[in-house]
Amino acid sequence: MARRRLRRTTEEYFGRARTSRAETIEVSKLLLDIVRDLKRVNAHLVAAAYPILEGRAANCCRAG
Repeated sequence: MARRRLRRTTEEYFGRARTSRAETIEVSKLLLDIVRDLKRVNAHLVAAAYPILEGRAANCCRAG
């Protein structure tokens, strides 16, 4: 989902960059940066969550 959002936002940014004023381009650039940063935050959260979830799954299977 994050990849699709980033790709769509990037395409929209370049579409606006070709046809819009400087202010619109700056806002689009800011939004693109935000989407990229959110993607990075998501990747870090997933990387932190996997070991926790795997540990819980392992403990659940041993207890049963």
